[in-house]
Amino acid sequence: MTGITVDALYNQLAALRSSGMGKKKIMISDDDEGNGFHELFVGVNTDTEYTFSGEYPPRRPYGVSKEQAVNDYIILF
Repeated sequence: MTGITVDALYNQLAALRSSGMGKKKIMISDDDEGNGFHELFVGVNTDTEYTFSGEYPPRRPYGVSKEQAVNDYIILF
């Protein structure tokens, strides 16, 4: 499964908003197989450098390197 870009997500959300779904809440998957779901609590985090720093417990991105996560990703949480 490949990741989605901010532009692609924006376009999907804009279409939903245009069809009257702008007030609906958002849920996101617990994993890449959809084994569970939870609400999107806060929104967007662009500070991946801090998020994947060496704090305890260590936060590790799944399926990409720390460098890729810092350079190429944002986080929805």
